[in-house]
Amino acid sequence: MKTSRRVHLRQLFFAIILIVLFWTLVPVVMIQKHEGKFPVRLQMPVVSAEDRFPRPEFESGYERPARVTPAPRPAWRDYLDIGVLAAALGLAAWFSMTSRSRKGLFLIACFGAAYFGVVRGGCVCPVGSIQNVVYALANDAALPVYVVSFFLLPILSALLWGRVFCSGVCPLGALQEIVLIKPLRVWPLVDRVLRFLPWVVLAVVMITASAGRFLLCAIDPFVNIYRLSGDMTILIAGGIVLLISTMIARPYCRYVCPYGAVLGACARLAKTNLAITPDHCVRCGMCVNACPVGAIDSPVSGEFTPQELKRERIILVLLILLLPVVAVALSSVGRSLSTRVTNKNPDVILARLLNEEDPEAVKRYRWDETALLDGFRQSGMTVEEANARAQRVIHNGLLMGNIAGGGLGIIAMLGLIGLTLRRGRKDYLANPSRCIRCGRCWQACPRQAFVDQQKMGSALPETEKPLEM
Repeated sequence: MKTSRRVHLRQLFFAIILIVLFWTLVPVVMIQKHEGKFPVRLQMPVVSAEDRFPRPEFESGYERPARVTPAPRPAWRDYLDIGVLAAALGLAAWFSMTSRSRKGLFLIACFGAAYFGVVRGGCVCPVGSIQNVVYALANDAALPVYVVSFFLLPILSALLWGRVFCSGVCPLGALQEIVLIKPLRVWPLVDRVLRFLPWVVLAVVMITASAGRFLLCAIDPFVNIYRLSGDMTILIAGGIVLLISTMIARPYCRYVCPYGAVLGACARLAKTNLAITPDHCVRCGMCVNACPVGAIDSPVSGEFTPQELKRERIILVLLILLLPVVAVALSSVGRSLSTRVTNKNPDVILARLLNEEDPEAVKRYRWDETALLDGFRQSGMTVEEANARAQRVIHNGLLMGNIAGGGLGIIAMLGLIGLTLRRGRKDYLANPSRCIRCGRCWQACPRQAFVDQQKMGSALPETEKPLEM
């Protein structure tokens, strides 16, 4: 047992070293690649600080107050947040993989909600950083070190240990974990359909973010709760989600969050996956009843009759043939959506105003025509440069629409193909893509209770030991 724990400690130590090296070296590469560019920002007309009208002259000796510009956030605080995130991910991995402590994971959730939620106001969170990354890729913009690290560190941890970020480090999931009282089970068919929605949200977010519209920030139900401010409609929606979270475990994480879908895909490739039982499974099924998110795969037979095998092969061939058709169809839907989004972009509207192509677009999309034209005049751009910017926005939007729509079609068909490939399982196993590492399964496992009693030096009486199969 001591040797095994030393091995786990050594793996955790090297993993933390890799994480520290990662968020130290990647920013250097990003800065060298994008040297001289500004950080990611929403693409809006730039208005200079010059006065539109001459300032009045006073003869009474009145002195104008000096303009006060808020100081930028110190860089050391960004690095502190990155270090806290890396440490929290390491601790979550330790509590879920080595010590197998449900209490430790709950404390991580409390810390995640307190620090990344209340103290940091839920921004920038890895969930929202998807938008920054997509915008930077689509518009060839630089990314701040802070955003790059918060986007990639949870993905790296998912590739190593699974979805430890979702266990409680994420402030959005942590709040739902804390308020969960008595989870109700979602009907499996409904759950399977709803689990596809995060991929739909991801496709929509990719299209809107490429045009400079950060949709996730606008609909996030928890950020306004942490800040105790914002639009009342979003605050009410957040309260409703929290109310639902007391009965349905992690509804936002399971059926909305696009970053959770990405982490779930990465968790399938994880080097180390969660083991429900500390030694061997006795097939009691208690973990299935304890899991609030339906992430336990039950034992199934891998034997097929000749008729079943023939039917499965036919379905598999049909799905493979339909895959490119669905991908192309959804890519056209993505292009259509991107066209609607880019039509609302201020650069596109400005170019149409200058070329007198669609003068009603300003009123239709509620932009201030005077502000757009004044910003254009004071920026020093030429009409050709404004047209070039608009064309770039349109081109990048169509490209991202193709990628997002086509990718969504491929993911949908691969999910259906996965349903037809039935593989045999002898034991109850945690599904790596759905498991949020809450620790309830091993807390309910009788073998875990037996091992814990042995560690305490008071093994269960022979008559009370769980049956082994």
